Amino acid sequence: MITPFSLREIEARGLLALGRPRESLHVLTTTETGEPPAPQWAVIDRVTTGEILGAIDEHDAAATTLREAIELAERHRLPHRLQRAIRAADRGDHPDISGHGSEALDRLHHQLAPEP
Repeated sequence: MITPFSLREIEARGLLALGRPRESLHVLTTTETGEPPAPQWAVIDRVTTGEILGAIDEHDAAATTLREAIELAERHRLPHRLQRAIRAADRGDHPDISGHGSEALDRLHHQLAPEP
């Protein structure tokens, strides 16, 4: 189901992909969508926000936001969202955040692994 939240995400990511990060940030900060419809959308929002902040040279804010995404993805046991956050941290040249994400992914894989 398409929600206002997902439409905002699509628009923001599209603008970012077109090399228009300031417009992308404007979409994220001015479009009212309410609460994320599910935990994975909250993580998606944090990763996209981190990518946008990095694109406008707000590297400290980007790192903080990506760390939030990692912690939220681990809490909700969303390994695929953790992987996206790690890739975003790698692209944004945040090796400490990427390492934090890899550790979280390892913990999550251990938790979700079937018992022998």
